[in-house]
Amino acid sequence: MEEPMPGAGETEGRRVGLLAYAPWIVIVVGAAVMMVLFVIAAAAFSGIRTGSGRPAAGPELPSAMSPLATEEDPAVGADGDPPSPDGSGGSAAPASTGAGTGAAPAATSRAPRPASPSASPRAGTASPPATAQPSVLAGSYRVREGWPGLSAGELTVDNPSGTAQPWTATLSFPDRAGELRAYWVDGVPQPTLRRSGGRYVFTGAIPLGARASLRLQLQFHHSNGPARPAECSVNGASCTVH
Repeated sequence: MEEPMPGAGETEGRRVGLLAYAPWIVIVVGAAVMMVLFVIAAAAFSGIRTGSGRPAAGPELPSAMSPLATEEDPAVGADGDPPSPDGSGGSAAPASTGAGTGAAPAATSRAPRPASPSASPRAGTASPPATAQPSVLAGSYRVREGWPGLSAGELTVDNPSGTAQPWTATLSFPDRAGELRAYWVDGVPQPTLRRSGGRYVFTGAIPLGARASLRLQLQFHHSNGPARPAECSVNGASCTVH
């Protein structure tokens, strides 16, 4: 007896059922593929580790060196003889080692450099003492007419140079000239006076200008003669007395 053919409705129901299970089928297949790949990768990684054993060692570092290979005296060779002066037959000096680290390079001993001789002063090379420069000022003294009971004198100082010059005049008078009563210079600050007995030293308050002159007036209490100096100089140079 022949089986009846399925109807169109039954065939359509089966198709809908298959479409409903299709996403799960894809997920299951994908998970299986992932598991296979994971197993392959794990096996490969395990093979790399087991095949290599242990990681390759890097360059071997030098171990700390002891001062001597044996406990012999460093100054005595292996045969008991002291080293010869030329270095043959003797053991090499040990290199100093650092604590817990590799051997440090041995310090080479250097002979101290001789101190360079300091330059000693040569005999006879001392500079000669500076000589006093000649005075550029010129002085002249003349006796003037006095007043009753007074004698007078005048010292003229000339500066022919082109620069201002300080000036100091020295006058020495005998006792008969009497005591100095007054002194002055017209038109400029007055000079200072230092006296020692009959010796008078006048120092200008300001330098004498270039190509200029001044007149120092002196008045003495009249004694036994005119006010004529026994010594007259300007900046160490003798002046003329009239």
